[in-house]
Amino acid sequence: MKCSLCGSEFDEANPNTHAACQGCGFVKGCDLAKCPRCGFENAPEPKWLKKWFGSSERKVHRSLTKLDLRLDELDIHERAKVSFVEMADQNVVRKIIAMGALPNTEIVLLQKFPSFVFQIGFSQFSVDRELASSIYVRSSLPNE
Repeated sequence: MKCSLCGSEFDEANPNTHAACQGCGFVKGCDLAKCPRCGFENAPEPKWLKKWFGSSERKVHRSLTKLDLRLDELDIHERAKVSFVEMADQNVVRKIIAMGALPNTEIVLLQKFPSFVFQIGFSQFSVDRELASSIYVRSSLPNE
């Protein structure tokens, strides 16, 4: 787990990280994990998020399939479907989820310069290269 306050990485499975709830009189046994570096209580990554995008520890390998490419590698006006999102940075993941770039969502790249502009449904979003390179898509085939 990565602390959302200080950025320190720690093991959320370690029982010592759940010591945050021992002194709390409101709720016993909550899932908050206390950062050993700064003491901030972090909420765990939701199970549905892990199911959709995979574990935050997942390393992206370009050899997954030849059909998967990053959004910044897509041609302009090409339609694609989101296949997965790189989970290295929780802030990036939150932004991508807020835009609705979830797996199997159709996406169209409209512009590459000066920023990446893409469309999901009737909404258009402008992002930088870092965000665009965190979204992996599968180009739509002509018969889809």
